[in-house]
Amino acid sequence: MSLIAVSASSNRSKSDRDPNDWMPTNSDYKCEYAVSWTQVKSRWSLSIDADQKKTLLGFASECANEKLGFSPREPVGIGSTAKSSPSAAPSPSNTPSPTPPQTPSASSTPSPSATQGASGCRTSQVDINTASIEELMRIKHISTARAPDVVSSRPYTSLDQLTRVKGIAAGRLAGIKAEGIACVG
Repeated sequence: MSLIAVSASSNRSKSDRDPNDWMPTNSDYKCEYAVSWTQVKSRWSLSIDADQKKTLLGFASECANEKLGFSPREPVGIGSTAKSSPSAAPSPSNTPSPTPPQTPSASSTPSPSATQGASGCRTSQVDINTASIEELMRIKHISTARAPDVVSSRPYTSLDQLTRVKGIAAGRLAGIKAEGIACVG
């Protein structure tokens, strides 16, 4: 998800420069580029200097009302058959749409039904092993910063393993479980 196909001249123009020294010539792409650059820094826990931070915060305020289309491609080697299509839905704030919580029934383990997907999760739930970053952000305590870490820490055998993601401790995990949206298929 970090590689972007560009022309040779654009690649040479950028070289190893950061957003302080280089931005895409296509002004329609500058906000998306700044967000993508920040996501890579976050995903790999890379340091950021004061000048980079100032530049990126400037883009954050400048781009706050733009809709950015991020459509993660299916990771190689993951058995998901879901195809993602380009969309321009999430904004830089990445505030997920409210989703009503699912109330678990008091009955015994349900048998697979029309409301369950192939993974064993209900169709209204988000399978943390196969969901895209946008889908993961439907979960209340999975933010833009945490969603890439959830993806890179796959596979999971239980929701309890989400505690290996930075920023998800026992309290957040309890909130995730209580919401009832997350599942492990």
